[in-house]
Amino acid sequence: MTVETTPQDVMLAAPPPSDHIDPFSLENWRAYTRASRTGEDEEKARTLLERWRYSTWLTLYFHQPFGPSGILPNSLILTLASHTTFSTVNDLKGRWLLADRHGADVLKVLHNLDQEHTLPRIEETRAKAEATMAEREEREREHAEKVAEREREKEVREHERAERAAEKAAEREREKKAKQAA
Repeated sequence: MTVETTPQDVMLAAPPPSDHIDPFSLENWRAYTRASRTGEDEEKARTLLERWRYSTWLTLYFHQPFGPSGILPNSLILTLASHTTFSTVNDLKGRWLLADRHGADVLKVLHNLDQEHTLPRIEETRAKAEATMAEREEREREHAEKVAEREREKEVREHERAERAAEKAAEREREKKAKQAA
């Protein structure tokens, strides 16, 4: 006998995901990075890539007949400097012949720059979120206090009402007994 399972059964049987993703974790810095660099950031990226290119050429390729631009062409420097979407060596392979050999190093240079600019933004966003959460918790606490105070006042009024009703009932009873005695 075979038991058929539906996708709904599988979803119901699957345990809920236990991994909570912290949106403010510094490991999630790429989520805060814009798709393109502009202005000063683009200029810094271009400068860092040109320094890396020259340093690598001096270290590994100075004896070759080509200059630094033979390692990392100017057109690729401009592309890499303006876009943050390159995150793996595979992203570079169709554009650059030396991606397998030097892609990780180039990406590290760019990622370090992006992290330098993104981490303060993450901290700022975290601080705003924490302030908002603290304000919300304070409002909820104040609301809970007001509700509790209203409940206490209601209980006091009900108790006073019950006491007055009991006094009136006792008064009526005394009057009734006084009439019967007279």
